[in-house]
Amino acid sequence: INNFFVSLWGNDYSFSQATSATVSFSLLSYSYIFTSAYDALKNPKLQWWKIPKRYKQNLPVRIEAMNHKKVLTSTFDISKTGTFLSSMTPYTKNLMNDLHIGEHINLYISTEKGDIQVQGRVVRKEFKARGDYPQGMGIEFSHLDLMKTFQIKSLLTNMGV
Repeated sequence: INNFFVSLWGNDYSFSQATSATVSFSLLSYSYIFTSAYDALKNPKLQWWKIPKRYKQNLPVRIEAMNHKKVLTSTFDISKTGTFLSSMTPYTKNLMNDLHIGEHINLYISTEKGDIQVQGRVVRKEFKARGDYPQGMGIEFSHLDLMKTFQIKSLLTNMGV
């Protein structure tokens, strides 16, 4: 609409220049909307640039999964959306073999102020160390209510984050 008025009353651009600029912009916008970029804007899981910073912190964690099977392990790193649990014992390795990607587990993260109980979903399993990361599994926190979110953020803040 602006380009229409610019072409009618403006002295800088002719009607054909303003019209061609409008058509070009519309075609470029149309091609952008129907690409994977639009999918990334709609789906937060594809927004890699918004991945929260991870902080290396070794915190004791109890895992409760599969008919109340409990295993003690520790975090390798933690963020506000999840944690990577390192496999330190044969029990943890056995549990990691039994769990499937997408399976839900209960985590009890031990802190100085007590345990933080969160539900998580297995999103990654590493059976061999890669780079700085040991073998273990990536857990995405799920079904976090406001209180749990506050506890996790408070934990990260208390770490000097």
